[in-house]
Amino acid sequence: ERRCVQQFGGRVRIELTQAAEDFGAGGLVHGEVKWRAVNTSIVEGKVTFDGQPVEQGTIVFEPVDGTGAVAGGMIQNGKYRLGAEEQLTPGNKLVRIKAMRTTGKKIKAGAPAPDDLMVDEVQQYIPPHYNEQSSLTAQVAAGKGTKDFELRSQP
Repeated sequence: ERRCVQQFGGRVRIELTQAAEDFGAGGLVHGEVKWRAVNTSIVEGKVTFDGQPVEQGTIVFEPVDGTGAVAGGMIQNGKYRLGAEEQLTPGNKLVRIKAMRTTGKKIKAGAPAPDDLMVDEVQQYIPPHYNEQSSLTAQVAAGKGTKDFELRSQP
């Protein structure tokens, strides 16, 4: 199977799939070509935790019904943007947000680093109810939209 993908205007993705069979040395090829337009969305917004911008983290949109692609990207300075490159499609999505920060402690770097190398300890600070146990959802529409997430340490 061969596949060709083309983006148009950042919103519509065209996939061309060709399945072919080769019969003998003559090189006779029979194939079927299918075109499929995939509508993609662009979503951007802000992510805060207890009123402060999330400096660095990740955000992932998963289809609630389990069908379709999972799309995700980086949060930088409290902002994110997911578009056609991430193959975000319209629909109801489960949203997972993670972010790490330093604790102020130094810990051993561990193998294969030298035994005396100390590094900043980091920890996940976004509570599990926004990531591993997330129930946070968002309706993603076709086209371009904005979705802000105001996360709290207590639900």
